[in-house]
Amino acid sequence: MNKKGKVDTSRIDGSSPKPKRPLLEKDETDSLYYCLIQACGHDGFKSQRGCRKHVNTKHSWFFFFDEKPNVSNTKELADDSSSEIKKQPARVLPLFQFPAKLANYS
Repeated sequence: MNKKGKVDTSRIDGSSPKPKRPLLEKDETDSLYYCLIQACGHDGFKSQRGCRKHVNTKHSWFFFFDEKPNVSNTKELADDSSSEIKKQPARVLPLFQFPAKLANYS
């Protein structure tokens, strides 16, 4: 699920073959979960889910790299397929023919 123009970091040269599984631990003093990226200035999260979602959306490169890769020259890896709007075909409802006897019945 890539948004328009977002680079798929798993396809960049030098990425790990499998994504990392981050270990999120609650801080003893604050009882908060902190972002795994040192440079991130986020205050903390109340749940593991919130922290995971933050890392997935803001730091998606973390799962495949130890350091943030330079993606300025990888424009061809951007997912452009999402820019096309695909119209779903209308559902076709079955058409049943009533027998002639029932059609004249009122």
